[in-house]
Amino acid sequence: MDYALYIVAIASICAVIAIATDLTTGLTGMVSLAQASIFGVGAYATALCLTSGGVLYSLALPFAAFSGMVVSFVIGMLAVKARGDRAVVGTIAIQMMVLSIITNWESFTGGPFGIRGIDPLRIWRLRFDTPFKFAVASVLAALGTLWLAQRVARSPFGRVLRAVRDDEKFALSIGKDPAHVKLIVALTSGGVIGLAGGLFATTAGFIDPTSFTLSESILVLSMVIFGGLGSTWGPAIGACVLIAVPEVLRFVGMPAPMIGNIRQILYGLVLIVILMFRPRGLWGKYSLEQGR
Repeated sequence: MDYALYIVAIASICAVIAIATDLTTGLTGMVSLAQASIFGVGAYATALCLTSGGVLYSLALPFAAFSGMVVSFVIGMLAVKARGDRAVVGTIAIQMMVLSIITNWESFTGGPFGIRGIDPLRIWRLRFDTPFKFAVASVLAALGTLWLAQRVARSPFGRVLRAVRDDEKFALSIGKDPAHVKLIVALTSGGVIGLAGGLFATTAGFIDPTSFTLSESILVLSMVIFGGLGSTWGPAIGACVLIAVPEVLRFVGMPAPMIGNIRQILYGLVLIVILMFRPRGLWGKYSLEQGR
């Protein structure tokens, strides 16, 4: 039961990241493969504050959001200066740089050994220190992110985002600066993903670089594409499905060492099928090519 609750918590955290990614990729058309770096920076910021900085939770989680926004600002500037494939390659470079820093700066981040003994989430006198409470906090975070994304998508600003995604020249002609819009969305998305990283660190109690690799960024983008670009529920459902699939393999007699490899194969097959037969994903409103 505790393990099932932990999976619910992880799936909900991934849903937060996928929904926030859809704000930039689905609504605004900025394709990025650096989500895991933002997530990782938020997680490490929280972990460092709680294990060595002596900072209260009231400052640790906001610092996680701020740290995610810093990385997202760089990604947003890249999206303003570059287009298409060049921008995607640039985000991969950011991802690799952040991963290299957290892996090799052992005196600060613990290097490949990571950081242990991270305190559980605490809000005022409420302490989230059981699997059930972890799951509740994560589900509430996912629902809050979903509500925020829906509000943005249905607002006048959401229409501006779609205008920038579909035709930047048109957006400029009606007095909207695409560069300014992209930076706002990047900062918003980065803050949310940074908070998700902080929530993950306090839920797991241990973090290391293996949770924040390029493969994880690809997995996040897969969740968004599978669920559907430009929707709000789609990425959340995509995250839950792609996290749940590998766990099902544990109950069909699949040897543990094979599960990771089978998972990667399944992810690849799912993406191929979706891109070939349903480019808009299960609930998407447009395909990836339309946003580039």
